[in-house]
Amino acid sequence: MLRVALFASLLYSAMAMCPSGFELTHNGECHKQDARSYDMYAPNGASLAKSECAPQNAIPVYIKNQEDNDYWTSVARADRASWGGASAYGNILLGIECSKSYPYYKWIDGSDIDYYPDGTDSTINNQCEQNGDFCMWYLNPIDGAWVKVCNQYQYVDIYCVIPHAPNPYQIDEYCGEFGHDESDSVCCQVGAVPANWTEANTVCRSFGGQIASFHNAQENLFIRRMAVRRGLVNGLIIGATTDQMSNFTWADGSDSDFNNFAPGFPIYGLGECVAMETNNLNGPWINLDCSTELPFACIREEQGSPPECDGTLRAEGDILMSPGFPFNSSVPCDFILKVDPGMLVEVEILYLEANTCCDHLVLTEGSLGGTVIADLTGESSNGRKFRTTSQNVMRASWQPEGGVNVKGMMITFNAVP
Repeated sequence: MLRVALFASLLYSAMAMCPSGFELTHNGECHKQDARSYDMYAPNGASLAKSECAPQNAIPVYIKNQEDNDYWTSVARADRASWGGASAYGNILLGIECSKSYPYYKWIDGSDIDYYPDGTDSTINNQCEQNGDFCMWYLNPIDGAWVKVCNQYQYVDIYCVIPHAPNPYQIDEYCGEFGHDESDSVCCQVGAVPANWTEANTVCRSFGGQIASFHNAQENLFIRRMAVRRGLVNGLIIGATTDQMSNFTWADGSDSDFNNFAPGFPIYGLGECVAMETNNLNGPWINLDCSTELPFACIREEQGSPPECDGTLRAEGDILMSPGFPFNSSVPCDFILKVDPGMLVEVEILYLEANTCCDHLVLTEGSLGGTVIADLTGESSNGRKFRTTSQNVMRASWQPEGGVNVKGMMITFNAVP
């Protein structure tokens, strides 16, 4: 059984996007309700909300487009409904304040208000008080308009928002999240978590590549330098295997037209798999036992990508990802997971990052129309497991509604009695 840490550590960190107490809800942003139906004196509104959110590296609600406004209106309506529809409740305080340096209303993060919904007080774009603003703005749950109140008390909800952070992974024009040796068409990546040869090969294939093969010294040295930059100086599994006659072949079936074995290697009896000595400038190879666990190297062709959604049956142990993972999660996809008759399907959630407003991973019994086993959203990287109750088939359905600024899902599965 492949270990969870291998997958999440190959190309990205599986650290949670949202800190404790916050929830991944919309547009890849983390939200937390800081105060519910707070009777706020308008002159203090924006500054108090700002001070409440700041220690959490967050800011009050900001709205940049109609989609944002629709989302926050739905939140406001749900909150008002929880109060029995009472008109005093469900008003969401907006992070709008009067800029002291330039006396016009701005968002608290300093950005301009370049969108506001129909029905909003036109003074949103007017000059505000020179010596301090005596008003605050909130979103009305009824129609989604923004309302200004001045010199009075108003019940408001304060939400703190951690804005979506840009994707931290460097994207190459030709190789995506893999490294690019510009001297040829090979894209490379190094997995730092130790794995045996079989595990390494499976992980590489799951990202649309192969465990690394080399056909010239340039490719060999590029991978060796990539490993050293990551501190991997104690060896690296590569895609060659040897036989009793000291011949070697590549796992991807390519020609054995480049040989970089260390002098005297391969040595019969040491093992049938091959690793690179990364502590040597030339990156020579040695053979070793295939159960040896070391970091490993993957390659794929330029413009390669993880497998697309093709609707085929998946085999036990496969690593399944939403199309475009981890850079685009907008494409829906259904996976049919099947194990031997008489067994049950057990799915392990390796990684899930989905907006709770919109995106879901739905697991159902059987191939079509079965009972829902789990409807998952938000964040997860703790290896949660779900299984069928009576069938040897499960459908895993990635159902994004936009999949905005989130990575999507990565799962694997196996048979259990």
